Amino acid sequence: MYFSTLVSTLLAIAVAARADDSSTAAVRQSSLVAIGVGVKNMTASTKFYEDVFGMKYTQTIRTPQFDEMILSFPSPATGATLVLMEWKDTRNVTRLPIKLVFYVDDVKAQVEKLRSAGMKITLEPGAGKLGNQTLPTAFATDPDGTMLEINPFAFSI
Repeated sequence: MYFSTLVSTLLAIAVAARADDSSTAAVRQSSLVAIGVGVKNMTASTKFYEDVFGMKYTQTIRTPQFDEMILSFPSPATGATLVLMEWKDTRNVTRLPIKLVFYVDDVKAQVEKLRSAGMKITLEPGAGKLGNQTLPTAFATDPDGTMLEINPFAFSI
């Protein structure tokens, strides 16, 4: 039962994430469609990503080892699916060496949402440099200490 549910979910995510291509001869490129992140408190983390980034809950998967909450952006083709994973054992899920990168309309407004949610801002927008170029990028952490990078849609190096 679990395996068939998992396969169905993965297929649904893959179908939703890929572009419509009616050409059967086209060579498809690999793509990343989901990111799994361990969390301490599923309810708090789900609320955080819904409130601060506008993601929407799409599905729950329960296994003997962990529970997953699957979140996506409401518009199709707007990024990878986020899979919040709450493990049932005592493993450490905080301050792990990963980074989630978001592109937003307004970096400063997004930073204020993060700040209002009580998150630590580790780099203010415009405080970073790459050589002589000032970067509009900001960095913050989520409720579990996962690093968040915030960039404007128009950003390129």
